[in-house]
Amino acid sequence: MNQQIPDITAEALARQLTTKAIGRSLLALDCTESTNLTAAELAPVSNHGLVVVADHQTGGRGRNGRAWFSPPQRNLYFSILLKPTCAPSLVPQLSIVAALSMHTALLSLLPELPVAVKWPNDIWIDGRKACGILCTMSALGNATEYAVLGLGLNVNTALEELPPELRDTATSLRIASGHPCDRCHVLATFLNTFEQDFTQWLAAGSLEPFMERWNQASLLDGHPVTAEHGHDTIAGTACGITPQGQLRLETNGTITLISAGDVARLRL
Repeated sequence: MNQQIPDITAEALARQLTTKAIGRSLLALDCTESTNLTAAELAPVSNHGLVVVADHQTGGRGRNGRAWFSPPQRNLYFSILLKPTCAPSLVPQLSIVAALSMHTALLSLLPELPVAVKWPNDIWIDGRKACGILCTMSALGNATEYAVLGLGLNVNTALEELPPELRDTATSLRIASGHPCDRCHVLATFLNTFEQDFTQWLAAGSLEPFMERWNQASLLDGHPVTAEHGHDTIAGTACGITPQGQLRLETNGTITLISAGDVARLRL
């Protein structure tokens, strides 16, 4: 793909933001090992809402330490520094909040796409993964010092640019829609949505306000799923999440709660 994709700059982003804090401070890098690592390093001297975005990552990571395909001048790799006044135990819920924000943002931009959230925090389009989210944090006793929310969204990668081992499982906005997208506009739309959702989540102290949105967005709900639960693998039907973010798995009338540290897969 030879088409030039516009750069993301603080000026271009600011023109499209409606936020009070998130994204108002932007660090745009040509290349970094990981935007999550950069944001964490800057946390002691940076304010809530800093966004670190990189055109290319050399060591991008997803959940469970998996590498994240990060070619330059194609996609969105960014992290948000958050300083929420909440207990550390609540922070993992932020990845679900972010997934729902991304779901809402993408549907507002590309309403024709079959966008869904795969528990706990992946965005799938037409049965393939388009976005991964990773939340890290630092706590001092029972207080949250900061959280870093990292997102990798495939925006303008063409199918032939994906590694062969990903072509059957990954997608991008360009592949799914048939045309390139403005990365800065996608980023601004997400940040505008996320700040509203973050504020609502912080006030509620749980995912309770998001239950209806989850039911509409979930890829797994109502489908047979296998999940790793402790040392066991159990099968059942996904039936929503708890306000704490656990997946509810129904097996023969019994509900098992699956934590976000476990793995759930569609059972075809």
